Amino acid sequence: MRKGKSLKVVSLWASMLLLASVLAACAESSAPAANTTAPAPKPAAGATQGTGQTVPADAKSTVSLTYATYTAESMFFHENHKYWGAELEKRSGGRAKVDKWLWGGSLLKADQMTSGIGTGMATVGYVCPSYNPANWPLMSMADAIYKFYDAGPKEYAIYKLWQDNYAPLHEEFTKNNLYPVIFDPGDETILGGVGKPVKTLEDLKGRKIRSFGMLSDVLNSLGAVPVAMSSADIYTSLERKTIDGFTGQPAWCIDDFKYYEIISWAADPGFGDHATCATVMNLDTYKGLPDDIKKIVNDLQLDTLKRQSSTIYDRAKKALVNAAKKNIEVYSLTDAEKARWRQTVNPEKTLYPAWLDEREKAGAPARDWFDKLTALLPEGKKWTPYPGAANLFSDAVKEAKGQ
Repeated sequence: MRKGKSLKVVSLWASMLLLASVLAACAESSAPAANTTAPAPKPAAGATQGTGQTVPADAKSTVSLTYATYTAESMFFHENHKYWGAELEKRSGGRAKVDKWLWGGSLLKADQMTSGIGTGMATVGYVCPSYNPANWPLMSMADAIYKFYDAGPKEYAIYKLWQDNYAPLHEEFTKNNLYPVIFDPGDETILGGVGKPVKTLEDLKGRKIRSFGMLSDVLNSLGAVPVAMSSADIYTSLERKTIDGFTGQPAWCIDDFKYYEIISWAADPGFGDHATCATVMNLDTYKGLPDDIKKIVNDLQLDTLKRQSSTIYDRAKKALVNAAKKNIEVYSLTDAEKARWRQTVNPEKTLYPAWLDEREKAGAPARDWFDKLTALLPEGKKWTPYPGAANLFSDAVKEAKGQ
């Protein structure tokens, strides 16, 4: 009996131990698992998340930016962009910096820049509104031919309207989820090409000329055949003879794109400044910056505008001098011929009303914007040392001849 009783007690204890281990196993399986893997990395301070939100940057965090453009690194204005990046890093004590520079459309093409930066594919980039005029009814109107001359006054006017909180301009950038960091000053567009130089209206008729934006309407009015394409495709198209020439490019592009290897003439047609471009930041990224870094970004707007405006003439003249020394014919159309072309286009009665009506039908206050830009040009001209395209071409030819 004792033996049987002992066996029963042992058996009972064994059952209880088994039950306890089962219950413990069940409890372990229902409890949260221990974190045995490293947590997912947080987005960098100021980076755009997939939700479109931004991780706020505190005073000690580092903001890492990615810059993208469709243009080659060799372009003159990228010196100003690199200056902006260096100054941002220096003035912020290294708390904000551009870690990646993506050139030549390696991430985004010309017509993808607006949406690409706006959605956070890159946090900073170079945008030319004429590639997406529906997104930029106001900024693209600043491309109006025969309206804006010299290098910088127009961009100063845009900067001033931004600083004065002109609501429609702020709304346009906000709709694209972008914030301007540089109002890139352009230059008066040239006309260049191969074959017989274009010196008269008759020389231009029937010639296939690269264009974009509003320039296509101008070339149509003048009897040319406009061919829309990105600036990145001009050299190859000239080489393959699919176009006879190009416009919508400033003189310094002769060096930057190495057009001197292929063109035989470069002219000042009197069109004025065409392309209105800006370097922009993803708006969510901007909102996530600490206030002191936001101030640095805003201070650099005028700094970079003045810096580039002050160097355009020398850079453009250098390109034209080099071209002339390579036996490329460099010239301005005569004043009479420029007037003849302008009279043929008659922009005040034909192109401007059509462009303004189109934008106002879409809800943009285009006429008010156009008037305000025009009114601010004299103020912008005061600090712009550019002497005008005709003087630029004349000075370059004289220098090339050693005069």
